[in-house]
Amino acid sequence: MHIQSEQAAGGTSLSGPPPYDICTPGILPVDQIGLVEAIHRKFLQSLARRLGDWLETAVDTDLAAIEQTQFSDFLNSCDGDACLIWLDTKPSVGPAILELSPGFVHRVLSILIGAPENSARPERGITGIERHILRECFDTIVLQLKEAWAGRRVAFEPMAVAPGEEQAQPALGGSAVVIGSLLSLGGDRESIRLAIPALLVRLAVTGMSAAAAPPQAASRPLVLEAMRAAAVRVEAVLGGSSLRMRDLLTLQPGQILTLGPPANCSVECIVNGVSKFQGELVSSGRNQAFQIGSPIETRTAPRD
Repeated sequence: MHIQSEQAAGGTSLSGPPPYDICTPGILPVDQIGLVEAIHRKFLQSLARRLGDWLETAVDTDLAAIEQTQFSDFLNSCDGDACLIWLDTKPSVGPAILELSPGFVHRVLSILIGAPENSARPERGITGIERHILRECFDTIVLQLKEAWAGRRVAFEPMAVAPGEEQAQPALGGSAVVIGSLLSLGGDRESIRLAIPALLVRLAVTGMSAAAAPPQAASRPLVLEAMRAAAVRVEAVLGGSSLRMRDLLTLQPGQILTLGPPANCSVECIVNGVSKFQGELVSSGRNQAFQIGSPIETRTAPRD
């Protein structure tokens, strides 16, 4: 998947955005647009799997572009025959709109009713009966969208729209983040677009920032769990013995150094240079092993 470098009037894109001006209403900084990109990639991956299983055909997805524009400009750019799905948002900051291109809708309908792949697409919007047939498809798309945003405490629910009023364009104001995607269904490449309020993205980032700082007592188990896979160096250290320098210089391979402690005496287990356990050396098959006896107080400084 890739992001095209595009710039909408009054908006910005992921590639080469202008400097962020906090005083400019509706314009989001690059890191928040990056958040939208990451979430939508997750959405497209899960949507491809679910639609592919449901339609029993290969489905590939591609993130085409992310741009910022006004909701009124987005609605004016929608295809007159496209299928629009209006979504309530939580937190409630205004509706989101999912635009399914006529080609996408016709292709899914053709698969569901078993029509020939090369059948001509009717030059009209979908009927009420066709919308009913596509209900499970719509529900699948919205469900995957909800799951992708759930971690950001954002939810989407289909709005109740009277039959024939789906294409109505109420007076929507404010800035929108428009995510364009391409879906390939059995070789046909079609498009869908999602327009969400820019304020919803801001609230998602703010909400996660507050949730990312749990109380210390609650975060301790999470830190310990994350550390379980960490690797540490463990050493069983025998007490040493004295040796004159002249004897050290004359050491030869095969000679034996006598250590101070007697055989089978207790030794220390050192973890990353810090004494942690008292125990003894034992045999484990052909290997020598350390058997833990008891924990010892941690020294204030690592052992040399």
